[in-house]
Amino acid sequence: MLKYSPKQLILLTSLWLLTEVMKTQIIPGVAQLDELDLPTAHFIRLEGEVVWVRYKNVKEEITVAEARKHTEALKQLNGGKPLHIILDFRGIFVTFSNESRAYFAKSADHALLRKSQAMILGNLAQRIVANFYLRFNKPSCPAKVVSSPEEAIIWFKNLDEEGRLIGS
Repeated sequence: MLKYSPKQLILLTSLWLLTEVMKTQIIPGVAQLDELDLPTAHFIRLEGEVVWVRYKNVKEEITVAEARKHTEALKQLNGGKPLHIILDFRGIFVTFSNESRAYFAKSADHALLRKSQAMILGNLAQRIVANFYLRFNKPSCPAKVVSSPEEAIIWFKNLDEEGRLIGS
């Protein structure tokens, strides 16, 4: 049997607790509740009706069939209730078919699950594509480009139920 001094036990307990907190808080002050993995993206449900979608590097473009799987993942994570969605494209290369962009922007199935969406981009090419998506596909919910998950959370908290900025 291993024997530890009281100081060692306190240190080990503190490290264990810190590790457990780190597992549940990928954004400081926001608890992670659940997660789901697909070949094209990793979905993390956070407190405050938020899902963080971290896209993966994929060789093929994301099709409508794959977009529908994303919708099913959102349904599964929050029981079909609408969420604020963080779309994280940093550090990856991914393309979407025209049909999948239209599906994400206007599909009634997807729109029912989305209160708003914030996009985190990693480079200029992604910013150009995101601006094209926002201007021409025109998502059916409030959408904004942000620089971090924390900025997205702050923006979500400043939206009312209809998606308008509070106080405007």
